[in-house]
This record gives sequence, C-alpha cells and structure tokens, in this order.
Amino acid sequence: EVLIVLKNDKLRDKDRKSEIETLLSTKIPDQRFAFVVNLGKKITDWTTDDKNGKEDEEIDETYGVNVEFEDSGDEDEGDENEVHEDEDGDLS
Repeated sequence: EVLIVLKNDKLRDKDRKSEIETLLSTKIPDQRFAFVVNLGKKITDWTTDDKNGKEDEEIDETYGVNVEFEDSGDEDEGDENEVHEDEDGDLS
C-alpha cells in the first residue's frame, strides 16, 4: 500500500506523506519520509498498471499452461497390497 502511494505521480509530496502516515498510523519525520521516497524511486520494476496481469491471463486462457508432473514411482511399488491367486486357485 505504501508503495502504491509512493508511485502515485498525481500526489504531491505533502499528500504522499499524509497518506503514508495514515496507512502506518504514525507520524513520520521529514528526514525519514525523504528516505522512504528515495527508496521508492530506486524500485523500478514495479508498476501500478494492471495491463500486464490481464495480458498474461489472456495468454494462459488462449494457449494453456504446460504442467509436468514428476513420476511418483507408485506404479511399480503397488504390488504389496494386492492379493494374488496361485495355480490351484488358493489366495496367497
């Protein structure tokens, strides 16, 4: 939530500070706020756009998702709970 406020270009610093203080339920000194703003500026791989998520969902729906399951080996080991008949028809 704080990052959303920091990345909101429509807000002035005074408004950003007020919003962040509301989110954190505490007053923030100006020096600490400046530090948080600088940290927010260093984060460059995050956006508030929801386009990327919707495009990925559309690709998944159109093309599907490849899922590979590991072989559990249960197919080879399943004999211990089976009942076998011998040649005389006796159960063993």
